Parts: sequence; C-alpha cells; structure tokens
Amino acid sequence: AVHGGTGVKVALIDALRHMNPDLDGLELVHRIDKGTSGCLVVAKNNKALKTLAQQFKSSAISKVYHALVEGSWPEQLTEINAALRRQEEKNGERYVDVAKDGKAALTRFGILEVHPNTTLIEARPVTGRTHQIRVHAQLAGHPIIGDDKYSAAKTRRAYAKAGVKRLCLHAAAIQLIHPNTGEQLTFNAPYDNQFEQALATLRLQRVQREREED
Repeated sequence: AVHGGTGVKVALIDALRHMNPDLDGLELVHRIDKGTSGCLVVAKNNKALKTLAQQFKSSAISKVYHALVEGSWPEQLTEINAALRRQEEKNGERYVDVAKDGKAALTRFGILEVHPNTTLIEARPVTGRTHQIRVHAQLAGHPIIGDDKYSAAKTRRAYAKAGVKRLCLHAAAIQLIHPNTGEQLTFNAPYDNQFEQALATLRLQRVQREREED
C-alpha cells in the first residue's frame, strides 16, 4: 500500500522516507491502488507538493494505464462516463459503486492486444476517482484480471491456476509540469516481472489456440 490505513503497518511512503532520511519533506502527491504497478509521483518538499497537487486538481496531469481485462473489449467502447460513489466496508476497506448521486468520473479506453477471452487495454482517466478504472471496467462487463474487489472469485481462481495471480493494472505513463522549471515532462514505467509474466502466459495461450485452429 502506498499509504497507511487499516491493517497496514508499513506503507510505501514510510519506506521511501526511511530510505531517504535527508529528504524530510517527502509526501505522496497522489495514490495508486495496492497491487497496481508503475508510475507514482512523490514530492520532495511542500512547495512541490502544492504545485503538483494543483495540477492534479485542474486535470493538467495526464495518466495512462494498461490493464488486462476479462473477455473481448468492444472496439466501439472508447469512453465510460459514469458517476462513482465511495463506500466503506465493515472491515474498513474501500469499495466504490456506480451511482447517480456520486462524483463525476470519465475514463477513455483503447485496445492494445487481443487474446483468447482476454484483452490488454489502455485506460486514460480524465478524472481521478478512487478505483475509477477498476469500477468502469467492471461496469463494461470486463473486470480487470486479479481484481479482488470487482471480479468474481471463481474467475480469479481460474486465472491464478493459469499463473496470473496479481491485479493486472499498471500505471504505464504520466505527464506533468515540473514544479520549478515549468518544463513538461513524461515518465514511462516498464511492466514489472509479474505483469510481464501474465502477459507472456496469455500470449502463449493465444499462439497455442491459433495452432489448434490451423
């Protein structure tokens, strides 16, 4: 987890502060869900924090996520605009659902790779709601693989048996304006080993199926 909460003794921000004792102003600028890999922005001081936080608030920062989802994502489904409402479960963990009285949430989607019963998609959240991409993917009928909140346990077990055991959501890129120089910067994060392995497993299944069909 990137920050402390219920059942979390040591979060990522705590580890970063421990690793960088000379930077006493380290703070998270935004958050990514536990289990999500990729880009995360951390400010070194309060000035940078305020400037970057304002960029997030004004949607000046753009983010690109990659996700492996269940089923065949429709080519015509390029945008989901559905308000989200955050709830609290009994165990203290967050859960989000679609609700007319929720906060506005907009995500744009594109297809990157098609596999048997699985699609690698690109998601660009225009707003920054909690679990936004995960809930919008579920709403589309194509939950993110390995999602322990918004996908079926039976399906998760089947993918785990095939070797895919993680939340298949990756913060691939982020674009922001440097808080001091004003320069526009883009950062890209390669897949970690687990996401790469999940993708390799699905690619192999696709090749095997194509051979069987031939």
